[in-house]
Amino acid sequence: MRGGPEAEVWRWSLLVSLLGVVLLGISGWPGGTLVFRNQIGVDHRYANAAQFRERELASWNDPACNTGELGQGQMMLLRVRGERVVIGRCSDGIVAFSDRCTHRGGPLSDGALVGCTVQCPWHGSQFDVHTGRVVTGPAKSKIEAYETEVRGGEVYVAPRGLERKAA
Repeated sequence: MRGGPEAEVWRWSLLVSLLGVVLLGISGWPGGTLVFRNQIGVDHRYANAAQFRERELASWNDPACNTGELGQGQMMLLRVRGERVVIGRCSDGIVAFSDRCTHRGGPLSDGALVGCTVQCPWHGSQFDVHTGRVVTGPAKSKIEAYETEVRGGEVYVAPRGLERKAA
């Protein structure tokens, strides 16, 4: 259909090409919405962020970290007896909360800690890290908040109500 320079342009080919461009733009819209608005597939560990931190503890009586290990807005994943707990530093100090979002189970340790609110990287639910309450949905149930205690420059984490042995 292309022919030489003297060949006449077929109007249907222009119409079909234009329709293809319009359909491509329309189909790209949901992809852009998922990435830019909903942050699906976005790596939140941006260029200047510290390397992802993870630590395994044998019991709740072991120190989770030193107070100087976490900067403002940084988080660390702890594994304590099969439980996944995130410890982070917000503007009010060091906090700890469960790692799983109550909406679809997204890893909160991969999310963002801004102020004293953690955001799930999957669907954007936000939780208050002190109480675990939902700040913004789609989650409807709160996450578990853990007690933190600083002794001798070391941070200890425990489920609320757990009796802890003094060091």
